[in-house]
Amino acid sequence: MLQLSASPPANGGAMIKTHRKPTVLVVDDTVAVSTTLMWVLRDNGYNCTAVATRAEALQVCASVAPDLALIELNLPDGSGVDTVRDLRRRVPGCRMLLMSSDLEAGDYMMHVPAGLDCGLLPKPIAVEELLQRVKEALAQPA
Repeated sequence: MLQLSASPPANGGAMIKTHRKPTVLVVDDTVAVSTTLMWVLRDNGYNCTAVATRAEALQVCASVAPDLALIELNLPDGSGVDTVRDLRRRVPGCRMLLMSSDLEAGDYMMHVPAGLDCGLLPKPIAVEELLQRVKEALAQPA
């Protein structure tokens, strides 16, 4: 998202265009996964917050309005699908991608309710593919 200054600088100079870094919320109870995702995303210009549970994701959205959420399909306190549904109510413009290392997850996605509008990322995923999928998700209309 491009943010413009509302008024010219006090020194009379030209208005300066600044870019806001997109914010990504990672919801995964495996510390190694969430830490790695945060490292990769921050290293590539994204703001990133990680939580381990559905409850923490819902709580953090009170103070952080993520542009994108990467959500583990199987969380210790609920399903990723329920988390997507609840986050969508709290942060309507947030894009969502579910993540799973379960080979059957693709079949599971066929049962995701219509209108939930989220994709599925395999785990593990190559860094280049992750970054491409994040970029594509953020390019979608909110």
